[in-house]
Amino acid sequence: MNTLLLTSGLTKCFEPPEKVVDRVTFSVNRHEIFSLLGPSGCGKTTTLRMIAGFERPDEGDVILNNRKLTGGKTFVEPENRGIGFVFQDYALFPHLPVIRNVMFGLKNVPRKHREERALEILCMMGLREFRDRSPFELSGGQQQRVALARAIAPMPELILLDEPFSNLDAVLRQSTRDEIRTLLINAGMSALLVTHDQEEALSFADRIAVMNEGRIEQIGTPEEVYYRPRTRFVAQFLGTTNLIAAEAIGATALTEFGRVNLDRPATGRVTLSIRPEHLTIEKPEKHHSNYLGEIISKDFKGHDITYRVRIKARECLVHTGNRVNFHAGDRVHVRPLETAVVLEESNVPITGTKVAV
Repeated sequence: MNTLLLTSGLTKCFEPPEKVVDRVTFSVNRHEIFSLLGPSGCGKTTTLRMIAGFERPDEGDVILNNRKLTGGKTFVEPENRGIGFVFQDYALFPHLPVIRNVMFGLKNVPRKHREERALEILCMMGLREFRDRSPFELSGGQQQRVALARAIAPMPELILLDEPFSNLDAVLRQSTRDEIRTLLINAGMSALLVTHDQEEALSFADRIAVMNEGRIEQIGTPEEVYYRPRTRFVAQFLGTTNLIAAEAIGATALTEFGRVNLDRPATGRVTLSIRPEHLTIEKPEKHHSNYLGEIISKDFKGHDITYRVRIKARECLVHTGNRVNFHAGDRVHVRPLETAVVLEESNVPITGTKVAV
């Protein structure tokens, strides 16, 4: 069986009846990096703390490697769960050198072997030369790797990462998460990452669970949740998108810029999601006369261009290559390059094209 962690119906109320976490169910496979992604306050960190044993759920089960940790009358204390935890602020001991910080988690290893094991992990992390330094003598990225080394040293079955890169600047954040992802893969570890950063989840995780107001709205690979969002929240939270009200007839729908193909058959009024990079603009032909748009603005970014186009009473965003050259006021035809995604919330009326920016 490939499943390592299973959460089933996890629910938590801090101020009843409002549920901070509402029947959250998902699984993490062995050797998989899984991410809980959502805005601040959606319940993702509370979910992580219930898995770690720092919070008791009101309902639900946590099962790790076929061993129940939480559920019914069962509650295993955090230190006995076989789970490593990397905190947002790293939580390193400032008075201890790096080697002693890593040794701290090795209480179940014979004393004479603790330093040897800690040094082995530091070498794996590329931190051997920093073994005798204090945490304040390290950069943010180095502190992050020490925190991960401490969590990995006892060889837990699962590593939990709570917004681990949020305290790093943009350049260091990218390089550090690339390094840590490689280290986790090389160590054969399973990890559960909590983050509000869409780019971080998409680039770091093998699968993503998108959370909103205590519930999971969609689980899938980064490509699945980005290209085929199920709900309008997922479509907007996972990047810029155009939300369009349309009339569907089977495999196609009629929109302001013409007939578009759909990712699944539908009938009647629907809400569609189509990413700006899945549209292009071109000089109109005679048969485009009923579907002409006007460029409202042009945002040149070097490697690409973002156009805002008004079509009848609606606006949409279009991302093109830097060689697709038009100007504000030009009349253009907007052409889809990919199928539009039919969202589950199609029964909710919307007015105009909504753009998540």
